Amino acid sequence: MMEMMSCDEIKLKAYDEDISLHFDWLSFVIPLYVADFALFQIRIADIIKKLCLYIGFSKEEIYEERIKKNNYEFCLKIGLHIAVRYGGEYSKMNYNHELEDGSCEVIRVPTMQIEFTGQGCREIEERGKIDYYELLRWIICDLEGHCRRLDLACDDKVGFLPISWVKAKIEVFKDFTTRFRTPSGRELPFFPTGSIEDGYSILFGSRNSTMMLMIYDKKKERAYREDPFMGENWVRWELRFLGEKSQLAVDRYLNFSDKDMGKFYFENLTYMLQIKQQTFNGLPTTMIDKRKWDLDARWDKFTNQIKGVPLTMTKLSSSDIDRKLRWRDKSLSRMHLQIDFAEAYDSKDNFMYSQVARFIHELEKEVWLIREGKVKDSDLALINAKRKKDDVNAKLIGYEDLDSYMQQCLELITYLKRQYEFPF
Repeated sequence: MMEMMSCDEIKLKAYDEDISLHFDWLSFVIPLYVADFALFQIRIADIIKKLCLYIGFSKEEIYEERIKKNNYEFCLKIGLHIAVRYGGEYSKMNYNHELEDGSCEVIRVPTMQIEFTGQGCREIEERGKIDYYELLRWIICDLEGHCRRLDLACDDKVGFLPISWVKAKIEVFKDFTTRFRTPSGRELPFFPTGSIEDGYSILFGSRNSTMMLMIYDKKKERAYREDPFMGENWVRWELRFLGEKSQLAVDRYLNFSDKDMGKFYFENLTYMLQIKQQTFNGLPTTMIDKRKWDLDARWDKFTNQIKGVPLTMTKLSSSDIDRKLRWRDKSLSRMHLQIDFAEAYDSKDNFMYSQVARFIHELEKEVWLIREGKVKDSDLALINAKRKKDDVNAKLIGYEDLDSYMQQCLELITYLKRQYEFPF
């Protein structure tokens, strides 16, 4: 077990990656006060154009995704993880329309949804142009948007509060106070999962709550996803706000004139949870009311350090293409070895070295996919995201490039068969 450092030994720097704060999910519903369908489309196009300016994307990186979600009929993806949804009768919302006599009439107006997943937030941060404060101000104030989900994450990579310490203080000794109520049928206001060895997490609130706090071993989670983190520690403290709570959270953040993300996060975290030690004014106590206990010294220093941490612009650890390559290499390498050894000394007349035969088969499969129109907009977006990551000035791939690639594949297939089919 790792030996814990004392509070005095740990010196946190606001601008390094030991303690970082970032948005990890943002979702908004925006009313569109238009009745005519043509005006409706113009309004959506105008909002998307301005959104791309805020987040640093071009119109070439927008494509249609034919998946219905959240009662919306249509979805446009910007990049890989940013969605704009619109259309559909059930996506309308009530609006209090004020009449000339001062009374109000409730009318139904169409809406659109803008949603950034956690990967979507990393995607726009990688562009280096995002100002979240101005983006939120534009959506909430200028577009009269309503926030429906807001996730804030604090990543402790220095081991200030190791996951073993979190488990001991909360689950074992129960040295804490919280705003979360104990659910019916349970004795405690939190849900522990897993073990220290395999990956441990604690959830305050339920999946139906409008406010949640999740504390978990991010290092173990990354290892489980075959995307290992090479540092020694990574504990994530994630705040999640849904519905009205998320709107209140965004409003509070926009009221911070200095855009102080550290202070904003700290106030929300300590509102939800306070970790204590069994002393009163520095002396041991037998008081039952834990609200009167002193704050744990380590917790107090940790939460005060957070006050000085700015919003972190975290780059993607790897693109989706890179992750797919790692998965392929891990899962196929053993199988390839078995096949190669079994077939390399085949004495049949139709012998071809197995790796060449497999490569030809893969090329033929790619040709078939292109000919049959199986390559979709989402596939091109994935390819272009990888190209942009490697070179921001790279040319974006279109369908005409696929035809050229298919011709090259056909020529290569002909050459390989001529060179490597038996007899050599």
